[in-house]
Amino acid sequence: MDKRHLRRQHIVQELYAASFNSKSQHPELKEKLQAITTHADTFDEKIQLYAQKYAIEKIARVDLAILHLALYELLVEKNNPPKSYY
Repeated sequence: MDKRHLRRQHIVQELYAASFNSKSQHPELKEKLQAITTHADTFDEKIQLYAQKYAIEKIARVDLAILHLALYELLVEKNNPPKSYY
C-alpha cells in the first residue's frame, strides 16, 4: 500500500481519536496533527459554507476528520501530488 495512503489513514485515525481525547498514539504525526488542529476553525467555516444544511456538530466525527485533513492538504500544505501511473 502507498506510504502516503497509510500516513493519511493514521492522521484520520488520530484526528478522530483526538475528538474524544487529546493523547496521540503516533508521536511522529504530532506536528501535522497540531497544524490541522490549529486551522480547524477555519476549516469548519469552509465546510459550513458548502454544507449549509448540516450543523458542524451534526457531521460525524470521522467525516469531519477526513474533511479537515483534505482541507489542510489543499489549502495549507499545497503539495503537488505525484504523477499517477494508472
